[in-house]
Amino acid sequence: MTNGVTDSKGLVSVIMPVYNGMPMIKASIESLLEQTYPNWECIIINDGSTDNTKEHLDSLADPRFVVHHFDKNQGRPQARQKGLELAQGEFIAMLDADDIYHPEKLAIQVATMNQYPDVYLVGTGLCSFGCNVNFIRIRGKG
Repeated sequence: MTNGVTDSKGLVSVIMPVYNGMPMIKASIESLLEQTYPNWECIIINDGSTDNTKEHLDSLADPRFVVHHFDKNQGRPQARQKGLELAQGEFIAMLDADDIYHPEKLAIQVATMNQYPDVYLVGTGLCSFGCNVNFIRIRGKG
């Protein structure tokens, strides 16, 4: 067992780069904890944050969270690459620190990938909302 992961079969490695992500990262992490699909790990790359992101990440007790800190900001591409290097999963998903997942996102995507083995990439729709949770736009609704 490494990083709280017992089986990589069906494991989703969620890559989350973050730079000064407080307070929204709390909602992002909560949306991951509320997933109906339980077989995931979340690799969070703290890209040299100067707010209290580091302290919040270091307080995460769930072993599915793997936290790596950069001493200084290197940019999102480098943070994503480090996350990919640390990933152990069969599947990769991206979650930015200011985004939230629908509770069934991972379950639906893993089921789709398993149903269609020729498919290598699955996307989702996107909803943007303001501070009062009124939708601003919806993209990818078919």
